[in-house]
Amino acid sequence: MITNFEEFTANLKDEEIAIVPIVVQVLQCASELNQYKAPLIVAKVQAVLGINQIRIPFNERKLRKCVNYIRVNGIVPLIATSSGYYITNDARVIRKQINSLDQRARSITMCANGLTKWL
Repeated sequence: MITNFEEFTANLKDEEIAIVPIVVQVLQCASELNQYKAPLIVAKVQAVLGINQIRIPFNERKLRKCVNYIRVNGIVPLIATSSGYYITNDARVIRKQINSLDQRARSITMCANGLTKWL
């Protein structure tokens, strides 16, 4: 869990883990040329839940938790860009995503270092 973001970074509950396969199923239909933005994914997951009469609330916050769970556990190679989400097996694209994540992690570390100067 991340300090100041506990609500967003808490471990998935069992009911949320049960939604992960549905999120993956929805994302299997997306592609690099047809990326799905969060509102569309949420709507599609909600539709599947409704069809199956599963009454679990699902929103963009839970989607982000599911995306993190999928990535951390290596369930599928899930890519996120400013254009949306999709799954790919293209090693070039996966390496590019890893590079992006590394850059974001370095940027966050630099921000923390800047704040440390004030202490």
